[in-house]
Amino acid sequence: MLFTMLLPSSVQAQFTGFSAVMDTIWHADGAGDIDGLEFYGAYSIYAEFTSATDVLSSLYSDVEALGTPAAGIEGTCGCYQSDIAASPWLWDINPALIPSFPDLQYSTGWTIGMYNGGSPGAVTPLTQDFAGPCEGFTTTNGAMFVVPEISVETGLVSGPAVAVAGDDLKVLVARVTTCGQFTIQSCVQTFPGGDQSVESYVCAEPLMVTHPYQDGDCVNDADGDGVCDEFEVLGCTDPVACNYDPEASQDDMSCEYATDPYDCNGDCLNDSDGDGICDEFEVEGCTGEGACNYDPNASDDDGTCFYPGDPCDDGIELTVDDEIQGDCGCLGVSCHDPEACNFSTEGIEDNSECSYIGQYTLTGEVDPFSQTLQVYTYTDTEGSSYEWNVIGGDILQGNGSSEISVVWNVGGPGSVCVLETSEGGCEGEEVCLIVDVNVSSIEEALEGSLEIFPVPARDNLHLVWTGPTLDNAYVILRDGAGRSVKEMIVNQRDVLDISALSAGSYMLEFTVPERGAIKRRIVVQ
Repeated sequence: MLFTMLLPSSVQAQFTGFSAVMDTIWHADGAGDIDGLEFYGAYSIYAEFTSATDVLSSLYSDVEALGTPAAGIEGTCGCYQSDIAASPWLWDINPALIPSFPDLQYSTGWTIGMYNGGSPGAVTPLTQDFAGPCEGFTTTNGAMFVVPEISVETGLVSGPAVAVAGDDLKVLVARVTTCGQFTIQSCVQTFPGGDQSVESYVCAEPLMVTHPYQDGDCVNDADGDGVCDEFEVLGCTDPVACNYDPEASQDDMSCEYATDPYDCNGDCLNDSDGDGICDEFEVEGCTGEGACNYDPNASDDDGTCFYPGDPCDDGIELTVDDEIQGDCGCLGVSCHDPEACNFSTEGIEDNSECSYIGQYTLTGEVDPFSQTLQVYTYTDTEGSSYEWNVIGGDILQGNGSSEISVVWNVGGPGSVCVLETSEGGCEGEEVCLIVDVNVSSIEEALEGSLEIFPVPARDNLHLVWTGPTLDNAYVILRDGAGRSVKEMIVNQRDVLDISALSAGSYMLEFTVPERGAIKRRIVVQ
């Protein structure tokens, strides 16, 4: 909202008068976190010029000597000034304080071209007996002015920049935040076109600005609804109308309404599939031409369409890749080879789907020593599982895979057998490997027998000697590299603590000094 009062200069037509621009208006709810601004407005007051190079030198009044009118700002309800403001001059406002004290940006004050001390090209004008704003027309012999900056090249006044009219042909002279009508009056000194030799002194007629509110009431409110005429927006105020205007404050009887089942644009209120047919008029079914179950009367596709080539389930266990056929029936393919694990003639013949179980060689030690750990391997087929059966030994690990570890228990004949089952559940022929287990005793030098159990052992190993009475017998356990890992003197019945040993195969040496030794291979789990 722009309020302007212009009066030509009596000397040079460079300064044309003052103008007021309302920057912000607050209504009954005020300014949020700033108290006391209900129904206030913030105005920027400008001195208007005709040339971008015109320079505003000062605002002044000299009633006695020059016969000028008194200068000042007079308001019917006063002006708002922040408690934080250090002076009535806007250039004294520190912009760094505004985030913490936002009311500073609305504080009333005089200025020359600056809203605060952080404005581009900010300077500090000089003042002499110039009254603060909204104190009425009380400046009778005072001035507010800037020191001109002279260009060395042109000799013209080129600054300060805040006092030069610039492209918008105006210079800010005050900010007024008030809740009612106010008037501003002052004489100005200018340098037209920046020429210091041609000074212009003009005392314009007072600029009177009518604020939309006075004491919280609208100055103009023709319909008495509490919304000032300046802020009234005509339109449809019914929220359910097609042309409802949420910005409208006064109904102009222009509301228009939709007819069910359509909305204001003539579109369906309910059209879940977006086909332009209202749900109330839809016929569900398959709408795809060429589908096996196409329904020409359907308007709403229900997702049931199926076509030749679509996947399906024919319910036959041994068919794969089931799909809708050209006759719209469901059938898959199957292996027609009677030698295959998945033989079936119920599907369309496709012998590339035949599954066979190959028979391979089982590898591993066929002449092992008892109490030793051996590995047995069968050819690994992706997706297959393997069931092992061992006679004469124990499966330590690997059952179900294509490789197992076996600990042979006693000497004599034994066997390792494996049965492969394919991913599709087809079983092959059992493959076996016959072994001959040798006794682990390397030397039977003593006249007697040594029993060692359990094998494999985990925490304790029991030794039982049957034979001549022992004298200073001892035991040494050696790892696979022949290093001694445990030594102890033993009696005819004794227990070795092997809980600290790692899993693996060890050599146990049972020795009676000057009589001989027995060596046995043992396995620790």
